[in-house]
Amino acid sequence: MVHLRDQEVFRAFKHVELKDGLKHLSEVKFSLLPITNHKWGFDFDLDVHFSKEYFGAESDKVTVKGTAKLADGTAVDFTAPVPLVKWQFA
Repeated sequence: MVHLRDQEVFRAFKHVELKDGLKHLSEVKFSLLPITNHKWGFDFDLDVHFSKEYFGAESDKVTVKGTAKLADGTAVDFTAPVPLVKWQFA
């Protein structure tokens, strides 16, 4: 169940495009991605919680990667760590 849900989170934040309400940019495109270890291959683990107060999963091994287009048309690639991705089931 949790394995399938992590893929849904990554699919929901794949190739996101923002164009409205940007102050100094004309466009931002990004995806949420698991952090990979190039030496060992895919390296993504979830911390799974099965308590009454918190039934879900979380990870600090996630990054956001994309391109921001400045108002003058210059494209700037970026990668940034995401401190915590957390999803909870009702």
